[in-house]
Amino acid sequence: MYSIMLVEDESTVRDGIVKKIDWEKHGFQLSGAFENGKLASDALLENPVDVVITDINMPVMDGLDLARFINERMPRTIVIILTGFGDFTYAQTAIRHKVHEYILKPVTAKQLRELLDKLRCELDGRRDHEAAERIKRKLDILGELETGNTQSITATEALSERQAAQAVAFIRQNYPDPGLSLQKVTSHLSVSTSYFSNIFKSYTGVTFVDFITRLRMQKAQELLVLTDMKNYEIADRVGYDDPGYFSSTFKKFTGIKPSDYRREHKTGGGAPAEK
Repeated sequence: MYSIMLVEDESTVRDGIVKKIDWEKHGFQLSGAFENGKLASDALLENPVDVVITDINMPVMDGLDLARFINERMPRTIVIILTGFGDFTYAQTAIRHKVHEYILKPVTAKQLRELLDKLRCELDGRRDHEAAERIKRKLDILGELETGNTQSITATEALSERQAAQAVAFIRQNYPDPGLSLQKVTSHLSVSTSYFSNIFKSYTGVTFVDFITRLRMQKAQELLVLTDMKNYEIADRVGYDDPGYFSSTFKKFTGIKPSDYRREHKTGGGAPAEK
């Protein structure tokens, strides 16, 4: 779950966006909604977030000043600008402050949901890349350990992260298999179940069951929106041989049935949130 902040001076727009988006369904936790950049910047100093969505034209501190503050203090935070201004000067300033995306209003609830899904994929990719880099560094240290150059990180830690990364890759490749189980993964890695459960949760932050369920549900959501496949076909595609169990799992994960999810996301799911 990634953290996100909304900054918008008009209360009706701000409240509308907060209420229309099921943030957790798209992989985010809303850490706060603020009416100007000053309040947002103060909050960020206390609790940094992964993503900030901000308007430009606000009192006290506008969105561009907030973007500059974030770029200088916490450059890893992604900034999205939502604005009614089409002036290229604003876009140039936003680019200079390394704004991730510049979106003109009015923006619909569907557009915001699609934006969140795209951001979640980008953040997942960044997390996976950073994990791979950590593993590479630790493997380099492991090589030094093998030559007798002792370091603070042990060979066991490096090996555990490599095995966890291999497990994630194996699961992503085989999630369509209904028979994919904890035992299959541990057999593939030649490790014990208890050992694997510990290193996997340490690496991903979730259990094996939660990880594979989330992955299958995310793939199912994509297929519901992007294809006309039947529910039983999607169930089979993402690793469920029982369509009924797939539907109940999907509803538990998203809060709605697959058919309702498809209808809501293919039609836009609500009125525009705009100034």
